[in-house]
Amino acid sequence: MIDLLKGAAGGGWPWIVSWLLPSLTAIASFVVVILPAQESLLGSQKIPPVDLQTTVWLIVASLVLALVLNGLSTILFRVLEGYYLPGFIRRRRTLRHFKKLELYKLEARRLRKRYNALLKSSDATSSQSQSVALASDAYGVGISYGLAWEKVARYPVTPLQLGPTKFANAMRSLETYGYQRYQLDSQALWSELLSVAPESLRHDEANTNAVVNFFVSLVYLSLTLAVLCAATVIREDEGIAIWATGGMALGVCIVSYHLSIVSIQAWSSAVCALVNVGRVPLAAQLGLKIPPTLREEREMWLLVGQLVTYPYNEQRARRLDRYSLEVKRTQKWPRRKSEG
Repeated sequence: MIDLLKGAAGGGWPWIVSWLLPSLTAIASFVVVILPAQESLLGSQKIPPVDLQTTVWLIVASLVLALVLNGLSTILFRVLEGYYLPGFIRRRRTLRHFKKLELYKLEARRLRKRYNALLKSSDATSSQSQSVALASDAYGVGISYGLAWEKVARYPVTPLQLGPTKFANAMRSLETYGYQRYQLDSQALWSELLSVAPESLRHDEANTNAVVNFFVSLVYLSLTLAVLCAATVIREDEGIAIWATGGMALGVCIVSYHLSIVSIQAWSSAVCALVNVGRVPLAAQLGLKIPPTLREEREMWLLVGQLVTYPYNEQRARRLDRYSLEVKRTQKWPRRKSEG
């Protein structure tokens, strides 16, 4: 327990929030609510009282479950992103989200035009009271525009990157930011970006990522708990306590899914800042210099991404040499004397 607290103080807190806290809550709920109802499984055995030994076993089980969830995190995310859906369902849902995105864009444009029109009317009117009223209306429309644009921002910029679920689109908006702006493949260069980013940015990224992981783990654990409650009701014909626990678990699952999508937006802000700030020191660490124009910088990062993703190519390497830092030798190495 002391080592666990030391790990939390030394940087393990995001892991505890992401995986251990939901696991501990789920196992405690199972032991308190579901396990006592399993009469046919327990038989004459009684559930041991909550003492120090039972508490230790609960913590150990929670740690094991948290490690399993952490190890399966990639698969858990991919399930929510719809990777394993049948092809026809994936295509249908992707098209549905494309239509939704177009509606969100139309609504945002409409609100933007109305906002600009109200501002112009407010500046043109001679009546002070009418100008204040129009400015107040413009403020309200501006808030609505910001909320509408938030919905658009939860989707990737390129329609080809659209996914079949809301979670998938929010994740792809985050993952494709670097490539869409700078042609910097942040997925391929993620470890390098983290190594050169400021400590404050790394801290923000880890904390916002922990919130997303927390809600994702809650989705799966609460769904599992709801299924176990339903199985208990069918098997043992239990009363209101199991029904209430199962209903609450199902509600937590639905709410956690929506909160995971909302929390991805905060995580996306940290990732975008990390890409914007980290690309300059990353170029220096890779022995490259940032070109004077954004167009050339985009070409440079495209070549770097291809270099680390695909096998070595001589033609791409020569194009990348144009962006290498000029290294001047300040020391002349002495010639090696011939022996004999």
